Amino acid sequence: GARSGSGGSGSGASESGSYSSATQFRSSGNFSPWVSLENAIKAAAPNTMVAVDVSSNSIIVRGARDEVEEAERIVRRANEVHNRQITLTLRIMRVRYDDTSSAGANFQAAYNRLMTGGASDFALNLTSPSSLVGGDAGGFGYKILDAQSRWKGTEGVLQAISQLGTIVSDETESYPTMNRRTIPVAQFENDTYLAETTPASGGVLGGGGSGIPGLKPGTITTGFFLSMTPTAYDDGTVWLDMTLDQSEKRGPFGTAGTGSGDTFQQIQLPNTKVDTKSPTVAIKAGETLMLVNSNRSSFSHSRKTGLLGVSGSGDKMREMQIMLVTPFVRTL
Repeated sequence: GARSGSGGSGSGASESGSYSSATQFRSSGNFSPWVSLENAIKAAAPNTMVAVDVSSNSIIVRGARDEVEEAERIVRRANEVHNRQITLTLRIMRVRYDDTSSAGANFQAAYNRLMTGGASDFALNLTSPSSLVGGDAGGFGYKILDAQSRWKGTEGVLQAISQLGTIVSDETESYPTMNRRTIPVAQFENDTYLAETTPASGGVLGGGGSGIPGLKPGTITTGFFLSMTPTAYDDGTVWLDMTLDQSEKRGPFGTAGTGSGDTFQQIQLPNTKVDTKSPTVAIKAGETLMLVNSNRSSFSHSRKTGLLGVSGSGDKMREMQIMLVTPFVRTL
């Protein structure tokens, strides 16, 4: 960003800023079923003539009967492999872990007599501080009931609670494809922010003062791009080549400003996080692969202490994104 200013009547300061973020990941591979099939036929039946007709999606084989039958077996096998239909079920959950805990010890003491027999009675009451423990906390308490005890009326309570786990969102989609065909999945959201201010010069506010600043918005895009390439084998194993490119906002926008009064200028500063993963896994058809990504966390704690009591409350919030991928294979 940059800022400028000058003295004199009717002048003002200006400030501008820009933000740019780009991530690129490329993974490529070339594979031709026609070349592979032609080479396989020539290796198994070397005395045949093989011609590939891509326009009709067929292959022509000419030769002795036993070699042509061997070529037909190879072609049928190739059709079986390439015609496997795979459905990938993708479930995306955002789970907020509220590691909320609270604990406290609260005592109410009432000292009724200094000593037994003949002394003047007097009362001394001690009260514990107000508690930070929530109303959902379980408790364990006691109370002295003996009428002759100088500590009659004394009671104490111990409380504690701990809780975690709330599903914020849960989405499930199914994506059908053929064997070894890539599925791209993308989810993005756009946010608008104040990227630049352009102050006008003079006269709009009256009395020859500074002009009203113009506002120039900017756009920040966050989300994820997921590509999945499944390969199904005869034993029911499915290989998944995956690429996950994910970006997210990290808290509220920051600000930067300069000037004062009519010349005050302020812009917003985006704060993002980018993460890229490229896992390759092998799972059985019908099994589920789980990918967990911890996004952000925050922590706060409060404590109160007194002569006859103490209590504390802590809150650690953590949001996690969980992706569940399940492949299903069907041979046509």
